[in-house]
Amino acid sequence: MPEIMQAPSESDFILVVDDNPINLEVVGRILKNKGFSVRIAIDGESALQQAIEEQPTLILLDIMLSSGADGFETCRRLKESSATQSVPIIFMTALSESESKVHGLSLGAVDYVTKPFNEAELLARVNTHLRLQDLMRALQNRNQQLEQEIDRRQVTEESLQRLNRELRKAQVKLVQQEKLSAMKEVVQSIECEINEVARVGEYSEKLLAILKERRKTVDLGDIPRQLGDVSRSLKLTSNTIVAMNKSLRLLAQDKKQMRDASLHELLDNTLIILRYRLKSQGKRAAIEVDRQYGHLPRIRCFPDQILQALMNILSSTIDAFDEFSRPSNAGSDRQESIIPQIQISTSTDGIWCILDICDNEAILMEKQIRADDSGRGLKAEQDTGLNLLIAHQIIVDTHGGKFSFDNSGSGTKIEVKLPLQT
Repeated sequence: MPEIMQAPSESDFILVVDDNPINLEVVGRILKNKGFSVRIAIDGESALQQAIEEQPTLILLDIMLSSGADGFETCRRLKESSATQSVPIIFMTALSESESKVHGLSLGAVDYVTKPFNEAELLARVNTHLRLQDLMRALQNRNQQLEQEIDRRQVTEESLQRLNRELRKAQVKLVQQEKLSAMKEVVQSIECEINEVARVGEYSEKLLAILKERRKTVDLGDIPRQLGDVSRSLKLTSNTIVAMNKSLRLLAQDKKQMRDASLHELLDNTLIILRYRLKSQGKRAAIEVDRQYGHLPRIRCFPDQILQALMNILSSTIDAFDEFSRPSNAGSDRQESIIPQIQISTSTDGIWCILDICDNEAILMEKQIRADDSGRGLKAEQDTGLNLLIAHQIIVDTHGGKFSFDNSGSGTKIEVKLPLQT
């Protein structure tokens, strides 16, 4: 005899549907002797009502019910009901025609047993489908657990991504603060140097005046002219340093309030600070800067932060030119003949203040700046990428602007959009 499964719990029962009392007695006795809980129904209507009120574990259904709906109709209605459609149905039939059996299976029945009943066959089929039902329940439970686990992992992953973004912002902010701190020290040092240059200039002018007085009695040759050239050069250098220090002061500020500022003035200040870097370096020729400024209204911003963003963008472009001109990267005459150029243009569309910074060669490669997997920002690689990441955070996160990067054409283009005042 096949192995008999463990009896179900008291809440589980098998519903036997037959209009023949003898059949009900026989089937009920067989199942009860093996520990199963059994309930009976003598027609399709009462079977439907019982099954909907309390779902059975299995239904044994006679095909040839004499009153009301027959077994086929009852099976169809059981499978149409959301309350009972998952309950396995085994047909009980004395019919031997294959067509009737196929029709029963097509309606959703899972098996059939023939009359007169063979106890071993009946128990084997009941046990088989109860096992399948248990396995199905276990599978559903496992699927639910997996879905819950997936949901938990998704929540955890989203939390980690959020923490990672916050950490990245914190790291960028720390780098900004360190740069600002270093910049303040540079400003203080430059102020001291300005004072020294100014004093030297004053001494030179005094010395030049004295020499002019003695020129009639002493042959000084070309010294007065040369000293005059030195004095004028010192004055020009001093004025340049003062302008640069003024820009550096703005960059070193840590203002907490926004104010109106001119983007063109900020761009000019940035170029003053970077003036020394635009000069020729090694095999790289001096970088030409073409400014094409449109008519722009003043924008509401943190000027010191916008200045830093502009510094980072232009510094990254200059870094790329320097890297491009190194001997290890030079492999053709074309590289050596390129005159580096940066074109800066501004415009407005009525909503945004638009700044385009382009070079004449696609050298700021995508490995240095690219969208991260989530598409929410930029991912830095090396110093160049970090500079652009800081610029992106200032433009997008702090000022609600837009930052895009494109090197698909003949050159690299970085477009910055800052919202106009409304």
